[in-house]
Amino acid sequence: MATQLNTTDLDFDKIKDNLKTYLKNSGGAFADYDYEGSGLNSLLDILAYNTHYNAVNAHMAVNESFIDTAQVRANVVSHAKLIGYIPRSVRAPSANIALKLKRSSGTDTSATLSSGTTFETTVGGVTYTYQTLADISSSQYNSTTGNFEFDSIDIYEGTSRTSQFFFNDNNNQKFVIRDALLDTSTLKITVKDSAAATSSTTYNLYNSEVDVGKTTAVYFLTENYEGYYQFEFGDNIVGKQPVVGSVITASYLSSNYTASNGAASFTFTGAFPTNTALADSGAITVSSVSSGGAARESTESIQINAPRKFITQDRAVTTQDYESVVKTIIGDLQDVSVYGGQTLSPPQYGKVFISVKPQSSLFLTDAQKSSILTALERKRVITVVPEIIDPDYTYLNFNVYFKYDTSLTDRNSDQIKAAVLDKITTFNTTFLEKFGNNFRYSKFLADIDSTDTAIKGSLAQIYAYKKITFDNASTAGISVSFGFPLLGDIQQTNPIMTSTGWEFNSKLYFLEDVAISGDDTKRRIQKYYIDTNSTKVVEEREVGFLYPNTGVITLDNQQVQAPSADVELKVIPKSYDIPGIENKILTIDTSKTNIFPDANLSTAGGDIVPSTVYNVQPTTTTASFNPFTTAGTFVPHTMYDPVTGIGYSANTHEQHLLYQELGYTHTPPATSTGTTASGSSFGTGATVDTGTTATSSTTSTSTSTSTSSAPSYSGY
Repeated sequence: MATQLNTTDLDFDKIKDNLKTYLKNSGGAFADYDYEGSGLNSLLDILAYNTHYNAVNAHMAVNESFIDTAQVRANVVSHAKLIGYIPRSVRAPSANIALKLKRSSGTDTSATLSSGTTFETTVGGVTYTYQTLADISSSQYNSTTGNFEFDSIDIYEGTSRTSQFFFNDNNNQKFVIRDALLDTSTLKITVKDSAAATSSTTYNLYNSEVDVGKTTAVYFLTENYEGYYQFEFGDNIVGKQPVVGSVITASYLSSNYTASNGAASFTFTGAFPTNTALADSGAITVSSVSSGGAARESTESIQINAPRKFITQDRAVTTQDYESVVKTIIGDLQDVSVYGGQTLSPPQYGKVFISVKPQSSLFLTDAQKSSILTALERKRVITVVPEIIDPDYTYLNFNVYFKYDTSLTDRNSDQIKAAVLDKITTFNTTFLEKFGNNFRYSKFLADIDSTDTAIKGSLAQIYAYKKITFDNASTAGISVSFGFPLLGDIQQTNPIMTSTGWEFNSKLYFLEDVAISGDDTKRRIQKYYIDTNSTKVVEEREVGFLYPNTGVITLDNQQVQAPSADVELKVIPKSYDIPGIENKILTIDTSKTNIFPDANLSTAGGDIVPSTVYNVQPTTTTASFNPFTTAGTFVPHTMYDPVTGIGYSANTHEQHLLYQELGYTHTPPATSTGTTASGSSFGTGATVDTGTTATSSTTSTSTSTSTSSAPSYSGY
């Protein structure tokens, strides 16, 4: 009996098999045919190939008819064009600098940098040219130094290029700019009515928010099927049409986009304004390093963003609307978070907060923030005020411990340690570093365990820190929020928070928190240094407060030796599951993460969380201290973290060896040069002066110090 052909199979082999089955079951002359050994086999190949090609073409044609399934960029762009979406071009990186030019002669009280004034920088051994895009004037003449001062100059990387075209009477005439490195945000279109004309008209990019009539000088920009950008003019109904014979000039920057992101120094290579020269010192100061360079928008990005922009209808009402607008403006964008002020505690009604994480830097430049606010001004609900805030980074680092079976791997200890570090790096980029991503402790350990089948279990002690900046030019206080409770008792003796140091008046200062008697919500933060007598001197008893239950820290701004100084505030989270909410981004600092492989599967350990505080007599011996008696008995003792000053009780020889590998010492950190790192535990030879001024105090001997329990193995 004849059978029906299976029309659902599309690959060559199945199509051919279906044809054979059909012929065998048809009951005709081909029922007992040797298909593999006859000429009919070649005919079947032709039939199968023809059917296969037709099927592929049919499916491809259908797929290419929809923006979300199309694979060819030209088709995706064409679909996006129908809903008014222009794919983003290459974006030139920009930097902001301050410039000082000395007045070499004359009595001018102002100076003007011409548009196109160039600067050069070198990144990776390659020289790049940056330039201004507009005339910039300064009336700030410093009579003392004899310099004109330009406080803020935006410069952009790229080469200035122009293309000229002639307009004929073709109403559909399109002008193609054949430069794949064109930055359309720098594109300027001017039209002269003839080659002999002395004046020109500037045409602006069409904007749906602007009323466009028959005399409005606008141009329409699209990406063509070759991947180049093309522009066209109106028809004297929607937009003004140039007259026949007009000369059209397209000027723009051709940029190397991401190649020079991060440039931090520049030299002046342009033409000086009249009667000026470069200042003798401090001529160029970089206010913000180069950032924002980005490649053209990918096909995948167009498929995502074009429908979303269409949904917004060029207005900003919902949080998704705001995200869509921001993505069309910022090319160098990794992630964006938008949330209403009503979600905060306390609520801030009538506000929407926007936080953007760029691809090439931590924060947006002032120019990028300004461009976002300008674009939103025409689209937002009039009663809602947008506010751009920087991402709030919380840095995590770990002491990671794992046990592994040497019989199940050919890797040595260093190799498996390196593999675990790579796994942590991948975990960071995959599950963190974006708004809304939470740190899950169980997932973290599972990733570590999956590094090698030889790993039989892992544990990790989590630490967190935030970066703050003390600025001599600022008088405002500083407030940071970890967004999670901190490990520690509100009335405990040793600090919950420690800090890195900063210099001022030849002293190295640190911060730590101290309990406030009877206060169950906060602890005061004090500022101290270690003087030349190895004395811990508390210079100010109250420079801020720590709220352990919420992870909030408030600080007064502090004076520093340089114009500004970065300081790290270090804590331990109470929970090992850490949320990333609002504008908070979690990221792992692998440079501060320590990994300790252990091939001994039979050893036991204590709690990994240093939750118990002991009073242990500090050890006053040197680093060559022998932890064993002459009879071979191990002597418990204290070892000190040279960075934090915290003492840990080494109750076993294994703990002693672990702390030794960590670089811990047998003496509390103290120095006569004032360069000691922050510490919360000071042993023999270190005293504490709790006065409010830096005065010399008599050295006394402390009898005990607070030490934390070891972050050792457990759970095996």
